Amino acid sequence: MLKKYILGTLGIAFALTGCVSTKTYRIAQDETAACLKEKQALSQQVDALNKEKTDLTQAAAEKDTEISKLKGTYDELVGNLKNEISSARSR
Repeated sequence: MLKKYILGTLGIAFALTGCVSTKTYRIAQDETAACLKEKQALSQQVDALNKEKTDLTQAAAEKDTEISKLKGTYDELVGNLKNEISSARSR
């Protein structure tokens, strides 16, 4: 009898100290749900930023190509002017 009483008391004590209250459990669930929602929002933001980065990289490459073409045109014009100046001096 004493053995059953001790085991019962220990079982109740263990149950009381080992269990989490319903309120604490619900708070943890709410925090977990909020974290998951925030994670999803942040993932969407990362996706949007990666797309923007890709778009900007492509735009930069297009600008570099345009600059190269303009530099080629500039170099051609400078060369033509030098030729004009040289031929004008030799006349």
